[in-house]
Amino acid sequence: LLHNSFFFFVVFPLTTLPMLAYLFYIFMWDNSHETGKRYPFVRYWSIWKYYADYFPCRLVKTCDLDPKDKYLFCYHPHGIISVGAFGNFGTDGTGFSKKFPGIDLRLLTLNLNFYCPWLREILIHMGICSANKRSCNQILQKGPGSAIMLVVGGAAESLDAAPGTYRLTLNRQGFVRVAIDNDAHLVPVLGFGETDVFDAHTFPPGSLVRTVQ
Repeated sequence: LLHNSFFFFVVFPLTTLPMLAYLFYIFMWDNSHETGKRYPFVRYWSIWKYYADYFPCRLVKTCDLDPKDKYLFCYHPHGIISVGAFGNFGTDGTGFSKKFPGIDLRLLTLNLNFYCPWLREILIHMGICSANKRSCNQILQKGPGSAIMLVVGGAAESLDAAPGTYRLTLNRQGFVRVAIDNDAHLVPVLGFGETDVFDAHTFPPGSLVRTVQ
């Protein structure tokens, strides 16, 4: 729907130039998705509480985090679309800001998502940023209380998401280097029930379908 509406505005004569300017802004000018410089007011909307109640999502705090330090949250498992990571850490629907005051957390996602018109604006104003290395470093270098969250298994881990399973895919350990370079603490996060949200069929490694995926 977002793509279709954008295409309409591009081909409609009265909006072609503004939309082309918007494309230039996305691809050549704006880097908010790497810096997290915009205020994430969308993450505090009350609608996210209903989102959290629906699944449901619940954030269980096991220790305090000193806002004078920096943190890299490592979320597992990825599941199909990381419902728990989004509900608990991409929004304030489960009260992250009250449970961890002074921690400015940015959930990270694929850079590709920020080249989708309209969607990128929603993500940016939720405080969600790109998962590339430059983005990780820029956000953590903002100072005390800075924090990012990576779903460390990445999209590859979603291919093994099946109810009742917790299979870790850890082909890359670059996030550890990022934490060391920025003097950030690693915070392990386990999303209980993440793989139970969707009942998806998994294909064995080496199969034709798995290769295409």
